[in-house]
Amino acid sequence: MIDRQRRSLKQFSDELEAQAARWSAAGNTVRASILYLLHAEKELCPCDISDILGMSVPAVSQHLKRMREADLIVGRRDGVMIFYALSPAGRPLAEEMDMNIRNENILS
Repeated sequence: MIDRQRRSLKQFSDELEAQAARWSAAGNTVRASILYLLHAEKELCPCDISDILGMSVPAVSQHLKRMREADLIVGRRDGVMIFYALSPAGRPLAEEMDMNIRNENILS
């Protein structure tokens, strides 16, 4: 069993590292809030996110950068504006978070 699990971990080490990076990037209240917002609204610009969260655009942009680097979100340019949406890798994480939030509200 030990050797089998060692081989399994070695085989999936790249994916485990990518998953850990995504969880780490989402493991911040602001970034978790952004994931929640993008799950609800599908696409938002940094200025809308900053208004909703009551933060400056530069502060939000720093969080968005970290989330892009972790492949949680993708950006789409429309003229001078950039709109952010969940990436294919970020969508399941946001869906799980949304489901957990809804379940917590049902149970309380």
